[in-house]
Amino acid sequence: MASQEHEELEERLRRFFSDDPRFLFVKDLPSGATGHTVCYQQRFTGGGTRRIVLKYTNDDDDIVIRAIENERKWLYVLRTAQHVVNLLYIFRGPLPDGTGIENAFMILEYLENGSLAQFAERTGREAIPNRILWSIFLCFLFARMTEDPVEHAVIPMSKLIDFDNSGLVEVDEDEDLEAIQLFDNGILQLGRFRTRRGQRNRGTDMNVLDMGLTMARMIAKERALELDDCRAFMQYAHPMLDQELHLLILRCLAVDPRNRPTLEELLLKCINGFDPRRYDGKPYEDRETDWFVRMVVQHCMFDPDDN
Repeated sequence: MASQEHEELEERLRRFFSDDPRFLFVKDLPSGATGHTVCYQQRFTGGGTRRIVLKYTNDDDDIVIRAIENERKWLYVLRTAQHVVNLLYIFRGPLPDGTGIENAFMILEYLENGSLAQFAERTGREAIPNRILWSIFLCFLFARMTEDPVEHAVIPMSKLIDFDNSGLVEVDEDEDLEAIQLFDNGILQLGRFRTRRGQRNRGTDMNVLDMGLTMARMIAKERALELDDCRAFMQYAHPMLDQELHLLILRCLAVDPRNRPTLEELLLKCINGFDPRRYDGKPYEDRETDWFVRMVVQHCMFDPDDN
C-alpha cells in the first residue's frame, strides 16, 4: 500500500466511529505484517467504559485479506479458551459498507500488555528465561485453567493473538518414513523416549505438535517459521536453553506421533521446569531467579517501550 493511501486509510479509521457518540479514538497500536490496529474507548449507556481494538488489513492483496479472515475464523473457533483474545460484537455496531474501509476488519478486546508475540519481540536478542518458557508451555496445556498455579505469582497469564496465518498442521495419513529417518531416528533417536503411560489419540498428537511448533517460534522469535524450519532450528545448539526443555520441544516436533510426549508427561515436566533450584550451578542461573524473571516481565510486558 502506497504511503498516501496508507495515510488516507488511517484518516478514515479515525472517523470510523465518528457518527457514534459511544466511541472515542484513543491511539494507534503496534501493527503486524498483515494488519494495522487502532484502539478506541467505548462508553456504555449505563455508565462505565472499556477499550476495544479495531484490526484491519494493511493491503488489498487477496493473501492479506484471507489472513485477516483466517484469524477471525480461528478466534471464533477458540472463543472459549482463556488465553485467547476475544472477538467482540458491537450492538448496532458498524457494517463494512458504512465504515469507509473496503477490506476485512474485526473488533477485539484490548490487551493492556500486548500479545505473546510482542512480548517475545520486546526481549530483543536476549534469550527468554527458561522459567518463562516453561510457564508459557504450561499455559498451552491448560488454556482453560481457572486456578492460579505457583508460576502465575511470578509470571502473569498472557493471551495469545496474531492468528492471521494459523491453521491446522497438515500431516499425511501415511507417515513420512524418510522424514522419520532423518529427524526422529537420526542423531536425536527420539524413539528411545517413548512412554506407554498416558492416553493419546490423533487429535492430542496434533495438539502436542502444535505446542512444539509454537515454542520453537517463540525461541526463534519468528512467528511465521514453517514446521520443517522449526525442526531444523531446534536441532542447533541453544546454550541458554534448559536441555530438558530443548529435548521436550524436539520430541513435540517428532514426525512419528508415537515419539511425541503425552499430555501427562508434558504437565509433569512443565511443573518441575519452573523450580528455580534446577538452575543452580548453570551458566545462566542468574537469569532464572525470581528477581530477574520479574524484571523481564515488567520491562517487556508491563512497561514496554514500543515507540
